[in-house]
Amino acid sequence: AGGGGPTRLAAAEGLTLDVVLYPNPVSSVQNVDYNITEDNSSVLISIYDMKGELLTTKQYDNIATGDHTYTLDLNSEASISSIANGIFLCMVNINGRIETKRFIMMK
Repeated sequence: AGGGGPTRLAAAEGLTLDVVLYPNPVSSVQNVDYNITEDNSSVLISIYDMKGELLTTKQYDNIATGDHTYTLDLNSEASISSIANGIFLCMVNINGRIETKRFIMMK
C-alpha cells in the first residue's frame, strides 16, 4: 500500500470489484471508478459520515460490463456541501457485493 496513489479494493471470487476513489484527500470532486463484469448489473453508491448517517446515495440499474465512473461534486450535493472537513465512507454495492472505502474531505 502507501504511495498516495488511488486505493483499489477487490472481491475474492465471482464478480470482481475494482473500486478506486480519487483524489484522496478530496476538496471538491470525488471520483468513484468501478468495474462491471456482468451485463445488466445494479450499482448503488452511498456516502456516509463517520457516525453512520447516510448523506447521499445514487442507484444505477442495467449497467453494462466495463469501467465506469461516478463523479460526486461535494460543493453542489445539498446533503454534503455544508458539512465540514472530516472522514467519510463510500460504499459501493454491485449486485449485492459491497466494498466500503474511507476518504478525507478537506475543503
